[in-house]
Amino acid sequence: MSSGESHDSKQQSDSVTETVLRILQDGSVAVVATLIEAANAATSVGAKLLISDPGATDLTVGSLGNEALDRAVIEQAKLLDSRTDTRVFQVKEFAPELTEWSDAKILFERIQAEPRLVICGAGHVGASLGKLASLMGYRTSLIDDRKEFVTRQSFPEKNIELVAAEDWSKALKAAVGKR
Repeated sequence: MSSGESHDSKQQSDSVTETVLRILQDGSVAVVATLIEAANAATSVGAKLLISDPGATDLTVGSLGNEALDRAVIEQAKLLDSRTDTRVFQVKEFAPELTEWSDAKILFERIQAEPRLVICGAGHVGASLGKLASLMGYRTSLIDDRKEFVTRQSFPEKNIELVAAEDWSKALKAAVGKR
């Protein structure tokens, strides 16, 4: 690999990374497709193609190194189940016409911000809901105007943000405004 190819690969990776960060900040959804196995020695294993908001806009960043393969991967990304976080496909499973790529494997990864829940009140119902949400992978904001109800001693879970509210409306606006 020449230093120019290495530089292009680094730029592509940086561009995909920057786009992923923007998608997470915006609360959008994307799919990153990574070439993880290819029979063709000239192929760049590790190449990435990011499909932003699959099915809606087809904004893409990066490339897997072949225009026809990129198009097929974009179409496959549109068909992925919204609950699937990661999945590996052989190209022959979704694009049998691409015979030169048939044994190549593509890793599809769904990218989206973690789910969030804001709970007002840390009494026994709010506390239980906050702990359940934490167990289910939600990042949670638990707001109460009673400081003694929102302590790390009561809620050691790191993904629960504890807010002792002096002003309910300001605390709620701050929590809801977060992504």
